[in-house]
Amino acid sequence: MTVTGSLTRPLIILTGDLGSGKTSGLPFLAEQLGSQMPYFVVNEVGASDRFVGAFGIPSSRLSLLPGGCVCCEKQEELIALLNVLVERPHSEFDSLIVETSGLADPATILQLLSSQLKLTHQLKIKSLVYFLDAGSDREAGYLGTQDLTSLAVADVCVIAKTDLVSQERCDALVEAVSAANPTVDIFQQRREGDKVVVGVIRTGEMGRATRPLPTIATGHAGAADHSRVGVLNFELPFGTSWLALSTWLIALLHTPEGGVLRVKAAIPYSRGWVTLNGVGTIVFPPESTDFSHGHERPLGTLVVIGNGLSQDHMLRSLRAFVSSDITTMHA
Repeated sequence: MTVTGSLTRPLIILTGDLGSGKTSGLPFLAEQLGSQMPYFVVNEVGASDRFVGAFGIPSSRLSLLPGGCVCCEKQEELIALLNVLVERPHSEFDSLIVETSGLADPATILQLLSSQLKLTHQLKIKSLVYFLDAGSDREAGYLGTQDLTSLAVADVCVIAKTDLVSQERCDALVEAVSAANPTVDIFQQRREGDKVVVGVIRTGEMGRATRPLPTIATGHAGAADHSRVGVLNFELPFGTSWLALSTWLIALLHTPEGGVLRVKAAIPYSRGWVTLNGVGTIVFPPESTDFSHGHERPLGTLVVIGNGLSQDHMLRSLRAFVSSDITTMHA
């Protein structure tokens, strides 16, 4: 049987560092890339379904792959899920958007997908999007090794959290990205009031219509190994004080012995959710999302990702500083 182009659905892959703004930008980026009814596959190292739900992504068009990274531990689960999804009718969703964990190697994922004969007939990689965090503590215009490796296979770069830096720092990042990959389209993602706004900064020199999109990675043999990265998950009571939790996060990320790579939390309250993010030594300003819970009082979540983490020590600290009702949650 010949598979026609009309039977294929576009696949958009989102990659980027821990805390680079991928999840908060999902619905808005989907609109910018021309997807009217996307289905979201979100890969999280931690169990963070409540965190994703805080951004208003409909559960009917969302699958979560928690507890590991799709470029290593979760490869088989990703392929199995995609094979199930492509069998569903086009009337349910018109495209697939896969958000990888902040540890993922995009080249490895492209190589994995290109080896799946069924998926290559039913999915067409439309865009590989790399999120670059402008609000991190990087030097002006600096791109690290992971940035350069990811940009090499990306056709869209989203410079996120540009509202947290000066225009000069943003311009320096745009110049650095353009030098690293002149063909990449560059978007910016910023918060304006209570909304996340995504806009085009510039298009690549070759133009979207003529530029070949990435289909297979070369020079990346085997899967990455993130088995040494640990994840702790905690349940937060309804209405937990985000101010107390923010202060605790700042203290945690500035602990001299280190070990924490990423912290994120979603706290439900009467009118919606408050989300908190921390990476390195930075805790970003809290973000509020209006969302009606009805008569429910849902629990929130706190995810801590890092090396050498002690669950008992962290739970005692949380209960003493934030709330005695915080409990552990298994991924």
